[in-house]
This record gives sequence, structure tokens and C-alpha cells, in this order.
Amino acid sequence: MDQSEGFEFEFYSLNVSFELCCECADPRYKDRSDQAYEMTPAMMEIFWQQFEPSSKDELAIRVSS
Repeated sequence: MDQSEGFEFEFYSLNVSFELCCECADPRYKDRSDQAYEMTPAMMEIFWQQFEPSSKDELAIRVSS
């Protein structure tokens, strides 16, 4: 966790395909409680289009599986 201007933040970057991301997220959204945020497949697609992969220089810690 880093701190800048008095705010704490963490940055997570996933290097997976859109299809795999949806495959993993879909069961979570179907089994969500009434208080959890719903993200439809269309919303997921819009969300996905807003981001680009991080460069190696932008990543402080890289985890490979």
C-alpha cells in the first residue's frame, strides 16, 4: 500500500483475457447478495474497454502463476 496526498491506495492489474475475466466473474455476480453491486455482461464489456495493460515499468510487483 502506498500513500500520496494523504490517501491510501492499492493498484491491482490483471493480465488475463476478457473471456477469462468474464468466466471467473460470472459466478460471483450470479451468487451475489442483495447488497452487492451487480455488473451485467454489457457493463463488464464497457468497464474492460476503459483500461489498457500495465507496462513492466508501471508494475512494482509482478506475480506470475
